[in-house]
Amino acid sequence: MVKTRRFTFQVFPTPGHSHDHVCFYEPERRWLFGGDLFLGSHVPVARSWENSLDLIASLERVTALQPRVFICYHRGPLADPQAALAKKLSYLCRLRDQIDEFRRQGMPALAIARRLLGREPLSYFITRGDFSKVKLVQSFLKAPGGGYEVGL
Repeated sequence: MVKTRRFTFQVFPTPGHSHDHVCFYEPERRWLFGGDLFLGSHVPVARSWENSLDLIASLERVTALQPRVFICYHRGPLADPQAALAKKLSYLCRLRDQIDEFRRQGMPALAIARRLLGREPLSYFITRGDFSKVKLVQSFLKAPGGGYEVGL
């Protein structure tokens, strides 16, 4: 809990974007300061440390709070937090299901990324592959809470 003179914020662990990510929630006013939790509804890339299964769980927990105001570090206040969070969750869950299907077919992460997300953006080359679509696919192949599942 974080207290100021006027407000009391609950600290919610919201792993996914990073293992130690947190959000701050003011329950009386239903304000949520989301840090890097949202970023956008259709983010097609990830970094090597991200875990999209944890991110989905974190987004579900935050959505259940029904925030009236959601402040995103990168986007500022979201106009309609519930709709924005639902759109992001829908995108990630759909992507998870598609990745699972291709993985069951024996397709490697790079091929899945190309099939579902297309060519890598410039960030792939600038970061030597660390900020990429293939890292997003790999982030779904991690076990919730940390390590990689078998067959990455």
